[in-house]
Amino acid sequence: KQAVERYFATISARLGFAPDEKPGDYIGAIVCPPADLSITNWTSDLQQKFIKQYDYDITPYMLLILDGNLPAEKTRFYDTVRRTRYDFYAFLADSYRKSFVLTFQKFCRDNGVQSCIPTGPIDIMDSCSVPTDIIQGYASPDRLSYNIWDKIASSSAHLADKSIAAGEVIAGVSDKLESARVNADIAFASGINKSVLARGSFPDERSRWWSDAGKWSERSTRLSYLFQNVRHRAGIAVIFPQGDLWSDCGPSESCMVSHFWYLFPLVYALNQNGYTVDFVNEKIFPETTFEDGKLHFGAHAYDAIIVPDVFSMKFLTAKALRFFAVNGGKIAFIGREPVASPGFKDFFRQSVAVDVTMSQIKTNDPNQVLFIPAPQKDKDNLPAWTSEMMRKISVLPTVKISPPSDKILFVHYLAEDRDVFYFVNTDKSAVSFRAKFDMTGKIPWSWNPDTGERKKFAQSGKSGELNISIKPASSLLLVFEPETKAKTAK
Repeated sequence: KQAVERYFATISARLGFAPDEKPGDYIGAIVCPPADLSITNWTSDLQQKFIKQYDYDITPYMLLILDGNLPAEKTRFYDTVRRTRYDFYAFLADSYRKSFVLTFQKFCRDNGVQSCIPTGPIDIMDSCSVPTDIIQGYASPDRLSYNIWDKIASSSAHLADKSIAAGEVIAGVSDKLESARVNADIAFASGINKSVLARGSFPDERSRWWSDAGKWSERSTRLSYLFQNVRHRAGIAVIFPQGDLWSDCGPSESCMVSHFWYLFPLVYALNQNGYTVDFVNEKIFPETTFEDGKLHFGAHAYDAIIVPDVFSMKFLTAKALRFFAVNGGKIAFIGREPVASPGFKDFFRQSVAVDVTMSQIKTNDPNQVLFIPAPQKDKDNLPAWTSEMMRKISVLPTVKISPPSDKILFVHYLAEDRDVFYFVNTDKSAVSFRAKFDMTGKIPWSWNPDTGERKKFAQSGKSGELNISIKPASSLLLVFEPETKAKTAK
């Protein structure tokens, strides 16, 4: 912490502000990289601090923890390596938060600027306990998962009640405007409410979209302003298996993507079937309540919980899931079932408590609690597989999309008595579908983010059903207005 304080003091001095000035007079926010937990950032008292926090010495396990591969056979030795690896990375993340993040935010607040640390592989979903002002994803080089870090960052921002969830937009010198626009739209559909041009993506006269940079900026500003002033609505909570990811993969992003191959695509398969989704961290469950068959956390109410291949789970999480099921909640356990707690300290007693609680959950109505094998990578069509899973636990989608399309992503917001839907076509060809909304007494309007123009969207077919067509790499902003207001709206 002292080293970090000296570093920021040096930065302040070199910026050269006058005594009566602060960086906040000129700078909106300062962005620091996500956690780097490599050996260059270990402190000399790491061993002593670990022993004090976990009651055992991590040193004998270090070579096994840092080895990228777990033992071949799943013996007790294998289990010990997983548990100590979890404790080690949890300890480093906690130390980073206490030493760097809190110091960084105090520096920002003292100087009148907002603080921002992008979500990274090691501090996944810990943002609800990290007091930075802006939670930011980052544009992963792997576009296969639709910038999943934006989804993780936006979910963390929703849970932490942060007003800004930022996402990076990548656009190279040779890219056209459409590339930057669809990149930003995918982030918006992931729950991001502010676009930030990534380093190296600032347009200049060499860029093919330099002449359209102003148009892109105006469009992005309209959407950002709208999404920052409405309330995000997600109906499905997907538990992020952080315990297993830290235990099996450590901080390796590529391992996380491949180890649980369907984890990230599952979120988008749900969305393509008309469901709105948040990743949730186990840290929320001690503070959840259960009413009307919904899981409540702060201003959020989830209709169902999905537990994907979670082997290690904290007892308080399992206990909360049991109460949720007893109170009419819908839960789908996919693949492996939670049978143990993460970490090495007191693991036997904690694991027995998890196992017993899971046995109690299994006694609930099978129409409420579903145990289903994981999808097969080379056999199952994930969107169709996901649709069947949701049918089995009888959870209706926010929007019934016919037919479901892997080209479409969407996000849902509430603004007083309005419902806001933003649909994005991620493909280079046009897409058409029918969408059924439960919006009795409301009239759909189309808002054009490029021009700001608003006009009524033509109703079609049965009540609440719309025929929607979206051009290649484009989007549709629908706002459902109460009928009495819509008649007088301009």
